Amino acid sequence: MSLFKGVNAFDYSSRANAIVTGGIDKILRLWHPNILARPTGKMTGHLFTIVDICINEKDQHIISLSTARIIRIWDIQTLTSLQSFCDIDIGSTDKRLSAIYYDNKYERLLTGTTVISCWPLTRTIQDSMFAPHTHERAVSQILYNHHSNQVVTTCAESTIKMWDVETGRLIYQILDSHGASVEITSTAVDKAGNILATGG
Repeated sequence: MSLFKGVNAFDYSSRANAIVTGGIDKILRLWHPNILARPTGKMTGHLFTIVDICINEKDQHIISLSTARIIRIWDIQTLTSLQSFCDIDIGSTDKRLSAIYYDNKYERLLTGTTVISCWPLTRTIQDSMFAPHTHERAVSQILYNHHSNQVVTTCAESTIKMWDVETGRLIYQILDSHGASVEITSTAVDKAGNILATGG
């Protein structure tokens, strides 16, 4: 294995029998342990240097961290990006993400700065056949209420639904809130998280 700009981080998946590397060139490479002449696959999407990599063995996901504090999750089989999120702490440099580790036993992502943080991850629905059918018409608005840890969704037929974030369970719904077939185009919640306003 020879890379012009070198490797900053790597990890090994025993289930996929593959090594993943990343570095200054912002490219994740997948290697077979016995064939190191060239990578078996590449993943692009990071805009800054990759500084750490870990693997979720159960779901076969690669998790990578860049110097921009962007974490990306990739499917190790299809080499596609599944999700990305960012550390929004803009404090001093020593409080910014510098390391990641996936705890396969408890299914959680650990991140390191001057402290260790734990990010419990939920499993995504792999097959769209099992995805819940939430509205009869196209969803027009989504709003997260951090006070109640609930999500509000509205659709083109004036239906409002409230969902529990942790369980995905429907808590309640309001049918024809603005009249039949009136699309809701805006939603907002007050600072206390108690009052929902909608417009159509």
